[in-house]
Amino acid sequence: MPDGGVRAAALLLDLDGTLVDTTEKVEAAWRWGAEELGVPFATLEPYIHGIPGSQALELALPGRLDADERAALTDELLLRMADPAAGHVRWMPGARDLVTTLARDAADAWAIVTSGDRRLAGSSVEALALPLPPVLVTSDDVELGKPHPEPYLQAADALEILEVDACVVVEDAPAGVAAGKAAGMRVLALTTTYPASDLTDADWVVGSLADVRVVVEEGTIVLRSR
Repeated sequence: MPDGGVRAAALLLDLDGTLVDTTEKVEAAWRWGAEELGVPFATLEPYIHGIPGSQALELALPGRLDADERAALTDELLLRMADPAAGHVRWMPGARDLVTTLARDAADAWAIVTSGDRRLAGSSVEALALPLPPVLVTSDDVELGKPHPEPYLQAADALEILEVDACVVVEDAPAGVAAGKAAGMRVLALTTTYPASDLTDADWVVGSLADVRVVVEEGTIVLRSR
């Protein structure tokens, strides 16, 4: 990031892999899905992060399932991911400090934008007592998920941000990076889930939120490298 930092009117944050670590629950659900479909987990694995489940199934197995079958399987996958007994949920490095700062100092200028549904997001919020932002956009709220820009554009609209390039998106997956850039926003990518070589379309790439310091100066969010 530039020496002077990056200034933003609002931060739009992905959830899984960015703020919370739900890897155990996500992978367990998709391994079950692979068994149900009779395919190797490796067939689904490239698509299980950062993309709504129904879209991920179609990308992994084009034409294999009709819309109703994809919807039913996606619902069961999300139900399994949201089950508190399915695995641990942990804060990603630096995430707790970030959301604490935003909730305290920029309460009306941040959003969570996730490819999961409200059930899954709610299970993570409950598990970690994660402060809720003023805007939460889930797969239940959009027609087209990431990498389409709709989720991020909807979040900016709900926050009443008129100039979308004033927003900074924080993402961990190529589909999320693509969604933010397609929305006309700047993107900070984290290498918490994918290597930097998969995130080259982002404006900046860091290891995790532990590498970023966020302050609010005169009503503007400023991100600086630690």
